[in-house]
Parts: sequence; C-alpha cells; structure tokens
Amino acid sequence: MKKIDILVIGGGELLRDDFGIKPILGFLDKVLLAKHYKKTVVLFGVGVGPIRTSLGRMIIRNIAKNCEIIITRDKESAEKLIDIGIKVPIISSHDVVFSRYFWKNNRICDLSASTNPRIAVSIRDWPKAYNSNMISKKHQVEKFLEFRDAMKKLLKFIDDEYNASFHGISLQQSFGDDDYHAILGIFNESGIRNYDMTIYDNNIESVITKISECDLMIGMRLHACIIALSNGIPTLAVNYDSKLDKLMYSVGMQKYILDIMNPSFLKYKEQFLKINNINRIHIIEKIEGIRSNVHLTYENCLLNIL
Repeated sequence: MKKIDILVIGGGELLRDDFGIKPILGFLDKVLLAKHYKKTVVLFGVGVGPIRTSLGRMIIRNIAKNCEIIITRDKESAEKLIDIGIKVPIISSHDVVFSRYFWKNNRICDLSASTNPRIAVSIRDWPKAYNSNMISKKHQVEKFLEFRDAMKKLLKFIDDEYNASFHGISLQQSFGDDDYHAILGIFNESGIRNYDMTIYDNNIESVITKISECDLMIGMRLHACIIALSNGIPTLAVNYDSKLDKLMYSVGMQKYILDIMNPSFLKYKEQFLKINNINRIHIIEKIEGIRSNVHLTYENCLLNIL
C-alpha cells in the first residue's frame, strides 16, 4: 500500500450486506489502510445495496466517506449512498462493460422469419452460487426448481414452434458456481433437439462471438446480458439479483424481466412472444447513449484523479 498512489476499488455489487458483513469489512480494511498512508481512494463502477442492517450501513458509510470520488453503475446505487449521508462526489453511470463496442449486425428479431434461429442461454445454479440473507435457502431451492420447470417448457416451446438452436453460455465453472451443469441440465431435461455449449476459458472473445451470432438472449449472468444488449440482441433477463432489474430498467426493457420469484411458463411465453419482433436498431440507439455516457464519465474521473 505504501508504494501506490491511488486505490481503485470496483466494480460490481460490492457495497451490500445481504451476503454478510465479512466481504464489506475486507473493503473497509483496504480503504482505511490507504487513507492511513494518505492515498487517493476511488470507488469505480460499483453497485450499492441491499443494505439491511445498521452495522452494514455503518461499514458502507465508512467505506464511501473515505473516498475522493465514487462512480456507481446505476442511479439507484447513487441514491442509496446519498440516503445514508455520503457527501463526497458521487457520479451515476453504468457498468463499465458498456464502454466496449460489440455490435456486429442489425437484424430484426423475428424468429418466425428466421431459419433455425439461435437462442443464447446463460443460467447459473442460483441456490448454490447465491447466498443472500434476503431469502431462505429452502425457499430459494423451491423457487429455482419452479423456475427450471418453467424454463424447460419455454425452451421446448421455442424449439417446437421455431426449430431453434440453443447455445449455452457458461461464464463460470467453479465448485458451487457452475453455469455449465446448470445450463446443460435444463437443456437435457427440456427435450430440445439442437444445442451446444460455449465455455469461458479466459478468452472472452469466443463468448462475445457466440453471443453476437444469436437472435435472442435468455440470461441470468449480468455481463452475458450486457454483451447481448450491446449487440442489439433482444434479451429476457432473469432477475435472481436486483442488478438485473437495474440493468433492464436502464435500457427501457423492464417488461422483459423474467421474474424468478414468480416463475410461470405462461408468463415467460407471453414475454417471449412480445419481444419477438423488436428491432435491434432501437436497442442499439439506447446502448449508444449509455456507451457515450460511460466513456465520458469514466475517462473524466480518471483524468481528474491522475
């Protein structure tokens, strides 16, 4: 810590206490150590919340008030910091991944007009990978089983009606957080006929290429959804975490959030049919505005602190 000039912490949903106090204590320790040595501290592209406890609120307040500048990746996070009394400069922007240019085509999403439409699917093992105190483990397992059943029926419907091919996007393959088997299990049990898997192996370009070739994304992983949206790909986002809600509201596609707490094949099917004829250009226009904001915000922040 003595050798650095600036401590940058980010990004992600870091300032939250529903995963327990230990993770945010780790950030507080680093921030206080940096301030002890009179270093500049920046929170860079962070999400804030949920904040459920007075202890969590106190720790997050102490992290934030010791920063020179904070960039949040959504306006709700900025509002939460203001609500707990943070006075340092707070800038609301978007996830830094939006800064990258992904767009490769401008097709209209019309599955009925497409021969063998391609559906990207990004699912994680929610009960094993997500240990929030916002929901009991028993209730979480029950809801995930209901969600899997609804998702299997949705994929089978798409397969039967549109002769689709499905492409599993596995961004994490670790014990307790294994996308590969979560997706493969749904594929195998759904009865769909044509599917493959793309595994992230430190080469993000292969994942980007596979997603960009698809006509629709059904996603739980935030960054899989961002890559899809950045390609103008209509996206049905599964809101296992509030960050997916924030994302979809930020791009004006909140009616395409698949509610994991109220899983329903009929509801999911209705949302799928509504998203079927969205023009990619409309999505791209929204994303271009977000991308410009991200470039301007993060570049100005870095210039101001260097």
